[in-house]
Amino acid sequence: MENANHTVLVRGRGIHSTAHEPIILPDAAIPNGLEIMQFNMCIIRENGNVVVKYAKRGICKGKWNFPGGKIEHGELLRAGVFREIKTETGLSVGVNDLIYHGKLDSYIDGNNFISRVHIVSTNKFSGVLESSEEGPTMWVDIKLLHTLNMWKDVEKWLPLISEPVIFHAVCYYSQSKDELLGYSVSSKKRDERFDRGIVTGLRRPDKLRNVG
Repeated sequence: MENANHTVLVRGRGIHSTAHEPIILPDAAIPNGLEIMQFNMCIIRENGNVVVKYAKRGICKGKWNFPGGKIEHGELLRAGVFREIKTETGLSVGVNDLIYHGKLDSYIDGNNFISRVHIVSTNKFSGVLESSEEGPTMWVDIKLLHTLNMWKDVEKWLPLISEPVIFHAVCYYSQSKDELLGYSVSSKKRDERFDRGIVTGLRRPDKLRNVG
């Protein structure tokens, strides 16, 4: 799968849409009318290891996570990934070698927005890993991620990045961000037409809203 070439050319628009209907999970329902903020997340892989960053500020403060950040107004997803990875890790990723895996809709109880995180991965990069004012970074064995204080949803969708699918995960957290109150995931097998649409920019990742 890492040899596939799925370049995402979609433009982000920051807070650009609204969830008009409640998102129903097995144990909870996310309220309707919430704005959706667009983010990117990149899983950089090499020989069974991945890059993680400890967040010193922002919504992820106090947690380890994969590098990434907000997609700026009018910004291509791949451009946002390159910018965030360079800023947070010092690495340069091959923007034409990003593999798009799907999206994660994350809601924290009491917030007035949903974070929509578009997840990509790559094993093509250059440079030396560095930390930044955003927080320290490190390489870690992917099998040891469970030993870090990461978001609890990661262990549920992460195995899907090794499968030939596009997924849509939804999670609902308590205000403390430590308790996962509800979770669901759906996936769709990759197909040639879909992949070509991602590469050419004719298909938006957001069109994956109902992939189950």
